[in-house]
Formats: sequence, C-alpha cells, structure tokens
Amino acid sequence: MQRSIIILYGAMLALAITLLLFVFTRPEAPLDEAGVRSIVSEMIEERGEQSSNSNIDKEQLNISIEQYLLSNPRILESMSSALQAENRQLEVERTGVALLAMKDLIYNDEDNIVLGNPDGDVALVEFFDYNCPFCKQVMPHIPELLDNDPNLKIIIKEFPILGQDSVDVARLSIAIERLGHDYWAFHKALFTGRERVTIEKARKVSLEMNINFIELELEAKKPEIDEIIKKSYTIAEALSINGTPAFIIGEEILPGAVDVEELRYRIENMRECGKANC
Repeated sequence: MQRSIIILYGAMLALAITLLLFVFTRPEAPLDEAGVRSIVSEMIEERGEQSSNSNIDKEQLNISIEQYLLSNPRILESMSSALQAENRQLEVERTGVALLAMKDLIYNDEDNIVLGNPDGDVALVEFFDYNCPFCKQVMPHIPELLDNDPNLKIIIKEFPILGQDSVDVARLSIAIERLGHDYWAFHKALFTGRERVTIEKARKVSLEMNINFIELELEAKKPEIDEIIKKSYTIAEALSINGTPAFIIGEEILPGAVDVEELRYRIENMRECGKANC
C-alpha cells in the first residue's frame, strides 16, 4: 500500500511538470477546470501503456491530479514563473555566445561607419532603416549622447528591411561615407520630413549638399556596398534582430525606441562594471 502511494505521488509530480509543458506548447488550452481535465486526459492516454503495467487505477490518478492542481493553482504559477526565468537566462546565454562570435564583425569591421570618438572607451551600436518611424524618433539621441560624452563611440549599421526604397537609400548613404562626404549631415537630412525616404529624396539632399549625384550613384552600385549591407544582415540574423531600431551595448541587445536616458544609463554601467547591467 505504501509503495502504491509513493508511486502515485511520484506520478502526480511528473505529470504536473508535463502538464506545464503542455500548457506552454498548447497555448489554446485554457487553464480552467475543463482545460486541465482535457490536458490531463490526453497525458493519461499517452501514458496508457506505462500505467497499465502498474497497480494504479488510471481514472483515480486522473481525478487525483485534477483535484490536486485545481486546489493548488499556485503550483502551476510558481512552475510557470520558474520556467520563464530559466528561458530568459537561456536567452541571455545564447545572446552572449552569439555576440562573442560576432564581436569582430560588429565592432572591428573596417567598413563600420563610426560617429564620435573612434577610440572611445564605450561603443554603442545602432541598427536602423531610413523608413522606420521609430528610428526617426530616436535619431536625436545620437547627437545628444555624443555632445555630452567625448569618449563615446557610436557604430552605425545600415539595416534596410522596409522595402526596396530603404535598400536603395542605404546604398547611397554608405557611398556618402566611402566618398568622404559628411555622412551625419546626409543621414540627418534623410530623416527630416514626413514623406517616405526614396532615391529622389536622397538626390535632393545630395544636391543641397553640393554632392555630385551621378558619382554618388556609381559608387552606390559597386558590389562592395551590397557586401556591407549583407554583413548587417548576417549580424542581425545571428542575434535574432528582426526590427529597427535595435541597439547593442556590452552583452545586451536593446530593441525598439529606447529612451536616451536608458542608453545613457547603460553607457555609465559599461564604464562602472564593464556590463550594460551591473
């Protein structure tokens, strides 16, 4: 009898853990009584062969598990929280490995567009698209950070993902840098106005800057320019960056329109402890 009780509670614990996994892999199943009953029944059925080899009554086990979990819902809550924390930690570790593998391509690539202090003690990396409204929103953060931090290095990664217009303009923008023109002035001008950023807008901006647009187009069509953009795609894929803007600082990837104070906080942390989060 005692052995059967031990087996029963052991099975209950194992199936409770499995139930949590079912909940995460089958998000359509509600966590009400009917939902738990459905999931448990499915689990019991899958384990029919194993259960038939024991003296435990399957129906009784089914009822016991249901009653126990429905009477103690915080068990599932605690297990869910623990699993989420574990998944977050695994993601942090995965990101750390990917960042290490991509370190040279991110920070030391000879084609990097660098603003601020090239020898700065902290590097902030931004991935952006000229037709991304959130990139336009955070664009003023760059000069604000640089104006107040002479030791900051900002690396710009052209990451055109919002259509052919974005790709065409990214090519021209990289060509601006390669030809020795004022990249930041061109970059900032493209973000002004509400219209979509296209080749025509880039042409207008270049003429306002007294830049020969024919020369600029010829440079933009060189295969080396496409290779630079491909490197941004390679990094983004490795780091699961699938939107813009996205920032990299230290061991952390910050997606979306991050507030300038949040960026400044991470920069200060890098100086204090060598990590974005001390």
